Amino acid sequence: MKTNVQHFWFTERSISADRYLIARNGSVIFNSSIGEEHRPANKNGELFVIADGMSGLKNDRLAAEVASQLMMALYQRGLKPFAADSLKERIHTAHYELRNRLNEKGLPIMGCSLLILWIQNHTAIWLSLGNGLIYRTQGNQLQRINVEHTLQEFARRNWFEANDSRKLAQAWIFGSKIPQNAQHIYLELNLDYGTFPVQPGERYLLASDELNVHLQPSHIQQLMSAHDISAPLKSLSLKDDLTVLRIEIGS
Repeated sequence: MKTNVQHFWFTERSISADRYLIARNGSVIFNSSIGEEHRPANKNGELFVIADGMSGLKNDRLAAEVASQLMMALYQRGLKPFAADSLKERIHTAHYELRNRLNEKGLPIMGCSLLILWIQNHTAIWLSLGNGLIYRTQGNQLQRINVEHTLQEFARRNWFEANDSRKLAQAWIFGSKIPQNAQHIYLELNLDYGTFPVQPGERYLLASDELNVHLQPSHIQQLMSAHDISAPLKSLSLKDDLTVLRIEIGS
């Protein structure tokens, strides 16, 4: 199964808080504090990751970079069994180990949202933590794979009482204390994950949350079908970091 991948990365800062990782065909492409890097890799399917550091927190870039590096290490080892439950358990284990180290060393809170799409043997597994986007197209049908983790969504799930005056982001890596008057609520266990069969001709889109600010679902459909995703994305009045990955499944 062949795939065609396009990626777009924008930042106005000297160093972006977004990190992406594309592992396929024996190599891995990822961005870091020094720019985009390429390295050889084992062939364990095709892995696509976006980690978006939480603004307003110290070390937001470090959190995203650590998440990206951990996913790279997991890809090198392979996921056995290849299942969404296995991925969830690896994420939980890494989260607790990192959190404990932060607490032991007295390091400040840091966190990131996380999107993962891993394709192997005609099966895709995905995991979503935070407010990024995962879309899928089958023919002309656009499907949202994940649900944005908003305060209202968590209230709907009866995880806590809604309060519209507060923002919500879900941290993957974070310390034990929450600052007073924090802009975000940090949850450690609540993430979404799943699996679906991969069909030729399908397209998938992963994007950090800045895309929510600018595009409606009808615009997402246009982005999915665009020959080059860079042109429509460059026309946006972006004010925050944005990372977009689009994956097309060939025959």
